[in-house]
Amino acid sequence: MEESLRSILCNGGHKRYLGQWKHGDDGIFCFKSDNTGLIIARGECYWAMLADFDWKITTISPSSQDQNQTSEDSGSPRLISEFNMEIQITKHLDPKEPKSEKKMDQIFLTDDALQPRSFNVRLEEGRFPSRPQSLNPDYFASEETPYTKRLVFDISPFPPESAWTELFMDSWRECEGENWWDNKIFVNYDPRHGEPEMPAKIECDPSGVPDPRG
Repeated sequence: MEESLRSILCNGGHKRYLGQWKHGDDGIFCFKSDNTGLIIARGECYWAMLADFDWKITTISPSSQDQNQTSEDSGSPRLISEFNMEIQITKHLDPKEPKSEKKMDQIFLTDDALQPRSFNVRLEEGRFPSRPQSLNPDYFASEETPYTKRLVFDISPFPPESAWTELFMDSWRECEGENWWDNKIFVNYDPRHGEPEMPAKIECDPSGVPDPRG
């Protein structure tokens, strides 16, 4: 079960975008098969964070074997797996210098962001809207929902509110429910591109990540 789960986490997406789970186009968790990953969080006029992280699956719920479980929202999707995951940010990167070891936590994040955190996660299958569709369902009513897999975290995998600096809070804090630490749902697998093959090992191509220097 764990190998199948890891395969879905790391191989979802199309070609250059394998392993990227999206909360909109500007909030991305990229899971790599070597148990590392990349976090992207950027606003319209700023980069909130660009960071490497380590991850591991610690437990998988026995109830994951029940293929008839459903969720209460988004048309009652099927539960594929429910599991516990640990994520720890290991290095913050300077978005203007992607290969630099300059820490972004000196700007927007405190050392609390580097603490390991544990999450209860649901992996679901169904038809899920993009971020713009979920925010404006009437406007996008005629469009097909583009994603077939969804990760639902019990708490946001982005650093908690307490880990963001006063500078960030003063400059970029949004209204309640719209901040990075509020984001708990991520989608992947676009049927318009077809379901990807599931090789034993494949890395998340960093060229599929938006260039922070652009």
